[in-house]
Amino acid sequence: MHTWIAFILSATMLLTGPCIAVADQVPIEDLGPATRPAVEDRASAMELFDLLGQADEDAKAGVEVANNARLPWVMPGLIALRDGTELRQKQLDRARGALGWLRQGLIDAKSITQPERLLIPRVRSRIAIDGKLSEDWNGPHAEVAIEFDHVKKVAPASVRLAHDDEFLYGLVMVPDASIVAPVLERDGEIYNSDCVEVFLYDPGTRDYWELNFSPSGVVRDTYNTKDLKSWGGTFRPDRNMDGLKWAHAANGKVNDASDVDQGYGIEFAIPIKNLPRTAGQDLRLFVARVDRNATGEGSLVAHVPWVGWFHNVWCYQPIEFE
Repeated sequence: MHTWIAFILSATMLLTGPCIAVADQVPIEDLGPATRPAVEDRASAMELFDLLGQADEDAKAGVEVANNARLPWVMPGLIALRDGTELRQKQLDRARGALGWLRQGLIDAKSITQPERLLIPRVRSRIAIDGKLSEDWNGPHAEVAIEFDHVKKVAPASVRLAHDDEFLYGLVMVPDASIVAPVLERDGEIYNSDCVEVFLYDPGTRDYWELNFSPSGVVRDTYNTKDLKSWGGTFRPDRNMDGLKWAHAANGKVNDASDVDQGYGIEFAIPIKNLPRTAGQDLRLFVARVDRNATGEGSLVAHVPWVGWFHNVWCYQPIEFE
């Protein structure tokens, strides 16, 4: 999960009633004075509900944003804005925040189309996963850029991809002036700091691997199943990928704010036999990076345009092995 999800989860405060049932049982009087939504709030909320209906009809990237809007701790606040129902001030503030984020996500989603199929070349000899990075990458490979902060282009990181009979190989080179990557146990929450994330999704089974690689050498691999009709899915961080190989190298001092880093590289080899694949279905790929500083601020960037979060499978790119 990522920082923006914490914002959405805080929308639990949107629920109305004599006492807000949040984790710490906040008394209603601590939520500020009762306030009715402004005319502008109602207009924006009505536009949002129109966009929700369009997202369902389009059946594209906006579906995941719409699923998020319908969460039971989000939708009541949106309805209150639309209907002009009185809310406490903090509830109103959170409802407005959720409305703004969801509305922009649905607007952005309308500009996203299915990426073209990416052909991944076959290499004749095995690529060593040893942290020496570009040494074995002079042969055939596909190259894409991690450059989309949602739908806006930013400074890119580069990705090279190739395969043989056994492995899907990847090399990701990330420019980063301040590498922040605490050393955690395997399957730790490395996505809260600098890392590279690789998703491989099978539309037939809705199963997918989520692989997070940290510049401190830690990996989080989790096997997930996507729920297409509601937000999220089933996440299994206790299931690790057999035979996964990875290595890292940093040009700078990881977790040292006193220097200016140049960046880091991640190499990986994913056993093809472990990928979820349904006959007649294209495997889907999504490669991304999390860029965080020591205070947790930063950005989320992917190799294709996206909205919502990195688990929005409608944004993933079909791939084919040569």
